[in-house]
Amino acid sequence: MGWALAAALAAVLGGSATFVIERLRIDAIALRWAAVWTLWSGHVLLATMAVALGVAAIGAARMVWPAAANRPLRAAVAAGAIAVAPILPALREAGRRVEAGPWVSEQWFAPLVAAAPTLAALVAAPAILYCACHRADPGSVGRGGMPGAMVGALLGALVGLSLLDHHVAPGLYPELHMVMHGAMTSVAVTLAWRCVRGLGDVADTRRGRVVLTIALLACGGACIGWLQMSHQTRAGLVLRAPATGEWIRAVFPRQPWSSLHYVLGELDVHAGRLPATPAARGTDAFARDPTLNVVFVVADALRADALPPSRPPGGTEFAKPGDTPRLDAWIAGAYRFRHAYTAATVTRRAMPTIFRSIEAADDPFIDGQPLGPRLAGLGHTPLAVVHRYFRPAKYPQVAAVLEGFAGVEVYDNGRTDRAVPLALSLLEAPRERPFALFLHLFTVHSPGFDGKPLRSKGRVKNYRRSLVYLDTQMGELLDGLERLGLRENTVVVLLSDHGEGLGDHGVLLHGPKTFEEDVRVPFAIEIPGHAGRVVDETVGTIDVVPTLTDILGAPPRAGDRGRSLVPLMTWGEDEPRRPYYFENEQGSTVGVVIGRDKLIYEKGVEVAHRFDVAMDPDERLDLHGEDVRSDRALMEALVQFQRRSLRDALEDPATLALLRAHLQAVDPAAPGAAFELLVRLVALRPEPDLVRRCGEIFDATGDPAVRIIVLGHLLERSPQTMELRADSWLRNLVGSAAEADVVEALAGHTDRPFAETFIAARLLTVANAAEPHAWGPWLSLVAGWSKPASMYAEPLARMLERAYADEGVTGLLLARILHNAAELEGESPYTPTVISAANSLAAHRSAHVRAAAAAVLA
Repeated sequence: MGWALAAALAAVLGGSATFVIERLRIDAIALRWAAVWTLWSGHVLLATMAVALGVAAIGAARMVWPAAANRPLRAAVAAGAIAVAPILPALREAGRRVEAGPWVSEQWFAPLVAAAPTLAALVAAPAILYCACHRADPGSVGRGGMPGAMVGALLGALVGLSLLDHHVAPGLYPELHMVMHGAMTSVAVTLAWRCVRGLGDVADTRRGRVVLTIALLACGGACIGWLQMSHQTRAGLVLRAPATGEWIRAVFPRQPWSSLHYVLGELDVHAGRLPATPAARGTDAFARDPTLNVVFVVADALRADALPPSRPPGGTEFAKPGDTPRLDAWIAGAYRFRHAYTAATVTRRAMPTIFRSIEAADDPFIDGQPLGPRLAGLGHTPLAVVHRYFRPAKYPQVAAVLEGFAGVEVYDNGRTDRAVPLALSLLEAPRERPFALFLHLFTVHSPGFDGKPLRSKGRVKNYRRSLVYLDTQMGELLDGLERLGLRENTVVVLLSDHGEGLGDHGVLLHGPKTFEEDVRVPFAIEIPGHAGRVVDETVGTIDVVPTLTDILGAPPRAGDRGRSLVPLMTWGEDEPRRPYYFENEQGSTVGVVIGRDKLIYEKGVEVAHRFDVAMDPDERLDLHGEDVRSDRALMEALVQFQRRSLRDALEDPATLALLRAHLQAVDPAAPGAAFELLVRLVALRPEPDLVRRCGEIFDATGDPAVRIIVLGHLLERSPQTMELRADSWLRNLVGSAAEADVVEALAGHTDRPFAETFIAARLLTVANAAEPHAWGPWLSLVAGWSKPASMYAEPLARMLERAYADEGVTGLLLARILHNAAELEGESPYTPTVISAANSLAAHRSAHVRAAAAAVLA
């Protein structure tokens, strides 16, 4: 009875102690009573397991080594080794993940970290068991009080572990915090055990039996409460309670990704209307200039609310209004985007999405086109000044960011002050071509820099000091551009790759969470000759490259996931609002934002959270479940980015049957807003009957937007079915008012060649009969295609002849013709004409034209 009473009370008291620690940590967050009960249940259950493991270890040690009962220290060592053995795989995995995590992976001691949890457990387990059982026969409760020194040591250990858990990168290394929380539980249980094990004399009394019954019921109730938690409670704890959230992930079996089945099950194919193909809205008033230089500054870990226009009027604890006078003044003259979102919360995943205009779920080596070669093709010399994180880079995808950069300078963490001088020294060199400089500033990234690396404690204080120094660096850069005479012909972009947690939502630094402080970033573009303004529409960092290349006069690229923001800067409208997707460090938490509605989805535990970040910028009120229509719309948007998961989900016969049923229900005359999702799914699994149904819808509809969606997704996957339809459609459009809009839209949706015989013939007709300004859509459509000279040399040669003779033709249009001519393959009677035109244009006043002419001659 004494043993049972001590064990039950120790489990309840120890679990309650660690519950209080975590509850205090998230005290600012309102929890429903069910969540509080479940939170307590989880801690008591963990404590019960710790007690059971300890008792089992002691019993096993006595069975293996009976003499150990008379030697407490040796018994504790033996029992400790036995106790650690069952959790050894989990400890090794925790160490491995921490070793591979941010910051730690870059340190010399990273290999030691992998073994740290196991070694710590092998040392701590015997000590804890010795404290629990010494001066007593392990087979009995023991008598006598608890020495004050031992009480103090245990309390000190509990407080120390708690402080460690709160202050060592909270939330950044969940595996480390799980280990620390397990250690806290063990220490709390030991303390409680020592306090109550002298109750042996009371155990056989009526009072002792009542206390034992209550304690056992509490342990059993905790087990039931934990295992029977509701979906809503689990969602809240995964989002809000760091330790318990990881406890849930570790204990509950990983659930298969079922969101597609949910979305298809709830889908109404008739709801809403598919947006019509918008007529091309002219942005000619937005002057493009291929001779502009570019300075592209990425300030690592800079939060959106550290700068205007997102910074509150009164400032924040880490960013006061007077801290950044140079940045504030510069931003006031730039296009500044109030709601810009990154695609990932760590540099190694965010940078490829920026530089290749891809999603976080895409392959950073295959999808998209690297920025360096792209800029070089536009006639620019790509240069870079970067932190040593990039070169030599530990991560191949980070090293690939600098592909095609002609000159790269690297600075060390301790010499962040050299970044801007290195950049200006690169720009001082004389050159014939415009430059494009990528400047990576590590200033505000942990631990911070204000002329020297910051070593003092307090991340918020260091962040503010670093922000002030960043303002100095930007002032130095702008003054340098002015001194070199470059300011008036240089586009300057300021961006961040991700945000930074500064204690918000219990997390320091960045990586594991996708709250606003992690995924919302500053974004501003200063363009010579433009006054700039605040843009309130939601945009993404994946839009940066398409926007820059558009400013420089390059046509859009079908493979870009982002879009040019020039129309937004020109018209200030964004209809329909497009979704922006983001992921955390591991891809275990994903999300999407549309306007001000934001969905966060926890994979594995399959829970979702929705926030209105306009009304609730701190993301305290989870709205998921209150408006089913909004939840469904956000989930429909989210699943479209999960291509790998979608393929797996479509292996399920029930999910595939739902897709078939929905396609059959589509009304070709008025398909609902979800039609594009259905076609996208067909492209991932092009079953013959599904492709055939899409073809039937294509034939029956009169809506160009429907046809463009079908062709955009299925031309590559089912060319035999779709190419003839595309050919026939374009032939029927010849000479109509809609022809140019349809061709332009197709150019933006697919880069796969189709109907080449007709298109080459149409290109020749346009080259001979149409005004040069009408050539653009056709040049965009065939850009990137493999072009047999026998088919394409004549129309391109005719365009070059007419453009060369017409003084009104812009250098931008000339360069587009030349870029297409550079893709000619083989010979034709018109090849000499193309080469002759390229020779004549090799000395053109436009650097863009000169570079394109050189590509033709090469």
